[in-house]
Amino acid sequence: MIETSIFHPYILPLASCHVLVTLIGLGLLWAPITTCKSLRWSRALLTLLFIAPAVLIIICPRDLGSSSITFTLPQPAAIAPETSSPMLGATIGAAPLPFTVNWMQTTLLVWIAGSALGLLWLSFSIILTLNHLKCLSELSPADRMARGVAPQWNSRNWRWCEDPGTKAPYSFRWWTPCLVLPPSSYTERDSDLERMIRHEASHLQNADAWYRILWSTLRVLYWWNPFVHLLARRHAELQEWRADDAAVGRNREDSLAFSRTLLDRASVASPNRLTQGMATSTARALNRRLTRLLKGSSTPSPHPSWSAVPRS
Repeated sequence: MIETSIFHPYILPLASCHVLVTLIGLGLLWAPITTCKSLRWSRALLTLLFIAPAVLIIICPRDLGSSSITFTLPQPAAIAPETSSPMLGATIGAAPLPFTVNWMQTTLLVWIAGSALGLLWLSFSIILTLNHLKCLSELSPADRMARGVAPQWNSRNWRWCEDPGTKAPYSFRWWTPCLVLPPSSYTERDSDLERMIRHEASHLQNADAWYRILWSTLRVLYWWNPFVHLLARRHAELQEWRADDAAVGRNREDSLAFSRTLLDRASVASPNRLTQGMATSTARALNRRLTRLLKGSSTPSPHPSWSAVPRS
């Protein structure tokens, strides 16, 4: 026999609304609107999804003790007197033993355990990234000039580094923005280097690394919702599209040249998923980026925070 107490009236509607909101948000991010508007929708969703746990924390604890399921063990069968023993006879007519499981506490415990493991992994990834960047050799202004970096970039208050283990530039922003260049043998043409710097500069100026960390945190908190993972991937893809626009603008020749640069470095990823690597994309996402570059962006999205990137 199973006895159930009053079912919590809010948890299922809230969970259903959460899934519905993320599904609608995914549709908005795939809508044929400008990249800038899509990113604005993405940031609004980011705020909304961070507010949702606070609502659950306020509403749910009131009924944590009453949202339980009681499993009652069946009554033991009667035993014949001649075969009964004192110990068995004591069980005859005994009250059933209840076994209570609080379904809400169990659900929250599983959710918290999964989120805690994810947060540990995310913190470990951030620490690894910061340690990796700390070990890189810095490029002085003279070194940057010798590498072909345009003079206007030297005025940026960034940390410039060189990573001998990569072929593609990448960037990361914690407190001080850091732009990492590959060895000079992989940037033989100054025009290629200039486009790559414009691409990474867009990531740094828009604090894309911070948004990537926030979306990674949401993926940890809502690990059970597949739409949150899809939203995070879509947001990262939109960031790359905006950075591509900053790198090439509406110049057809720049688009073709930058497409070749992406293909040359497509097999190289940045140290981990928290850094903004120029060529860090899945095969399908890279194909969409190349198609967009070659056909020309049908939804150009000028934005003051990245359209003012200095052009050579």
